[in-house]
Amino acid sequence: MISGAPAELDRKILHAFADDAPPWMDSSDGRIGRKLPGLVEASPLVRTSVEVLVTHSTEFTGHAARRVGDIRGLLRSTALRGCGRVDTVEVEEWFTAVQEASAEGLFFFAEMAVVVSARRV
Repeated sequence: MISGAPAELDRKILHAFADDAPPWMDSSDGRIGRKLPGLVEASPLVRTSVEVLVTHSTEFTGHAARRVGDIRGLLRSTALRGCGRVDTVEVEEWFTAVQEASAEGLFFFAEMAVVVSARRV
């Protein structure tokens, strides 16, 4: 989750990032993290734990800046191939808004990872 751009643009960009497959992938599922515990449960494995790790920042530096840059780069690449949900103008508008929010002290970044442990029966 990234706060900085207008809400509609934030939603459009982040949904595109979650669901648009980058060039090296055949497909993408932006909901796979929340599906993972159930997928393991439905498998022959025995799920032993589910852990959620959250990284967050109110500063547009370090990991947060790298991830925003990753999102920008991947969406630009997808848009330039003509197969994304957003175009390069929208990506740059979003990136500029995020930078402006940072300058105004309004930036927020959070990223969640789901870690599922399992064992064979």
